[in-house]
Amino acid sequence: MLLMLIKEFRGICEYLISKEYPQYRGYILIEKEKLCGLLDKNNYELADNKLRFWKQLHWIQTENGRLTCRVRGKRMIKISIEVFEGLKKLD
Repeated sequence: MLLMLIKEFRGICEYLISKEYPQYRGYILIEKEKLCGLLDKNNYELADNKLRFWKQLHWIQTENGRLTCRVRGKRMIKISIEVFEGLKKLD
Protein backbone atom coordinates (compact mmCIF):
# COMPACT_ATOMS: atom_id res chain seq x y z
CA MET A 1 0.00 0.00 0.00
CA LEU A 2 2.89 2.37 0.71
CA LEU A 3 4.06 2.05 -2.88
CA MET A 4 0.59 3.02 -4.13
CA LEU A 5 0.55 6.03 -1.79
CA ILE A 6 3.96 7.15 -3.08
CA LYS A 7 2.94 6.80 -6.73
CA GLU A 8 -0.30 8.66 -6.18
CA PHE A 9 1.40 11.42 -4.16
CA ARG A 10 4.03 11.92 -6.86
CA GLY A 11 1.40 11.92 -9.61
CA ILE A 12 -0.75 14.47 -7.86
CA CYS A 13 2.23 16.73 -7.09
CA GLU A 14 3.40 16.58 -10.72
CA TYR A 15 -0.12 17.45 -11.86
CA LEU A 16 -0.47 20.36 -9.42
CA ILE A 17 2.93 21.78 -10.39
CA SER A 18 2.12 21.47 -14.11
CA LYS A 19 -1.17 23.31 -13.52
CA GLU A 20 0.76 26.01 -11.63
CA TYR A 21 -1.10 25.70 -8.35
CA PRO A 22 0.08 28.33 -5.86
CA GLN A 23 3.18 27.60 -3.83
CA TYR A 24 3.99 29.14 -0.47
CA ARG A 25 7.15 28.65 1.60
CA GLY A 26 8.01 25.24 0.16
CA TYR A 27 4.46 23.91 -0.06
CA ILE A 28 1.89 23.46 -2.82
CA LEU A 29 -1.44 24.89 -1.68
CA ILE A 30 -4.74 23.25 -2.58
CA GLU A 31 -8.25 23.24 -1.15
CA LYS A 32 -9.28 19.98 0.48
CA GLU A 33 -12.29 19.47 -1.80
CA LYS A 34 -10.16 19.72 -4.95
CA LEU A 35 -7.51 17.37 -3.58
CA CYS A 36 -10.14 14.85 -2.47
CA GLY A 37 -11.54 14.93 -6.01
CA LEU A 38 -8.12 13.93 -7.33
CA LEU A 39 -7.64 11.28 -4.65
CA ASP A 40 -11.03 9.72 -5.36
CA LYS A 41 -9.92 8.74 -8.88
CA ASN A 42 -7.97 5.81 -7.40
CA ASN A 43 -10.46 3.91 -5.26
CA TYR A 44 -8.14 1.67 -3.25
CA GLU A 45 -8.83 3.80 -0.14
CA LEU A 46 -11.05 6.72 0.88
CA ALA A 47 -9.62 10.19 0.22
CA ASP A 48 -9.75 11.19 3.91
CA ASN A 49 -7.86 8.04 4.88
CA LYS A 50 -5.19 8.77 2.26
CA LEU A 51 -4.83 12.28 3.69
CA ARG A 52 -4.46 10.84 7.19
CA PHE A 53 -1.66 8.58 5.92
CA TRP A 54 0.00 11.55 4.22
CA LYS A 55 -0.26 13.53 7.44
CA GLN A 56 1.29 10.72 9.50
CA LEU A 57 4.12 10.43 6.96
CA HIS A 58 4.63 14.24 7.15
CA TRP A 59 3.96 14.68 3.44
CA ILE A 60 1.42 17.41 4.21
CA GLN A 61 1.32 20.05 6.92
CA THR A 62 -1.93 20.50 8.82
CA GLU A 63 -3.18 21.75 12.16
CA ASN A 64 -3.60 19.36 15.07
CA GLY A 65 -6.83 17.41 14.81
CA ARG A 66 -7.52 18.65 11.26
CA LEU A 67 -6.62 17.73 7.71
CA THR A 68 -6.25 21.40 6.73
CA CYS A 69 -4.53 24.52 7.97
CA ARG A 70 -5.27 28.21 7.63
CA VAL A 71 -3.19 29.96 4.96
CA ARG A 72 -3.93 33.55 4.00
CA GLY A 73 -7.35 33.30 5.62
CA LYS A 74 -8.40 30.12 3.79
CA ARG A 75 -8.53 26.47 4.83
CA MET A 76 -5.95 24.71 2.67
CA ILE A 77 -3.79 21.62 2.54
CA LYS A 78 -0.06 22.27 2.32
CA ILE A 79 1.78 19.59 0.33
CA SER A 80 5.53 19.45 0.94
CA ILE A 81 7.60 20.10 -2.17
CA GLU A 82 10.69 18.82 -0.34
CA VAL A 83 9.05 15.42 0.24
CA PHE A 84 7.93 15.32 -3.39
CA GLU A 85 11.48 16.04 -4.60
CA GLY A 86 12.84 13.32 -2.29
CA LEU A 87 10.33 10.72 -3.52
CA LYS A 88 11.15 11.59 -7.14
CA LYS A 89 14.77 10.57 -6.49
CA LEU A 90 13.70 7.03 -5.56
CA ASP A 91 13.39 6.01 -9.23
